[in-house]
Amino acid sequence: MAQLGQHPKSKQLYLGSIPFAAAPFLAPLVLGGATGLGLSLVWIAFAAFVGVAGIVSLVGARVVHARALAVLAALGVLAGLVAVLGAIWLLGITSSSRATALALGAAFALSFGISHLLDRLSRPGALDHSGAQAG
Repeated sequence: MAQLGQHPKSKQLYLGSIPFAAAPFLAPLVLGGATGLGLSLVWIAFAAFVGVAGIVSLVGARVVHARALAVLAALGVLAGLVAVLGAIWLLGITSSSRATALALGAAFALSFGISHLLDRLSRPGALDHSGAQAG
């Protein structure tokens, strides 16, 4: 478990991040057969995760301010969308299923972005600032 901050809402934010992290990996189990995409949805969810987590992990280690974390999560979602587009292309998903795959991939990337944002906000110092970086 991540080290939680001293802010009273840290635990709530951390626990709130869990459903957003789990949903994109559970959705392919439910929606895979209904959409006709099958296991491709698992790979799309994984691509969205790698895109979002890559940006958040590479840049986010030193980011503490809540607004900067929100911008970082948004950049992660964009990277997740690029990764989803790459996965759709690599998997050779046909044009009839491409829109569905892209919509679900975008939802997965957004869900992971929200999860990472809530997780980072739950860490020490993220909510303890009034706007200035501690130095």
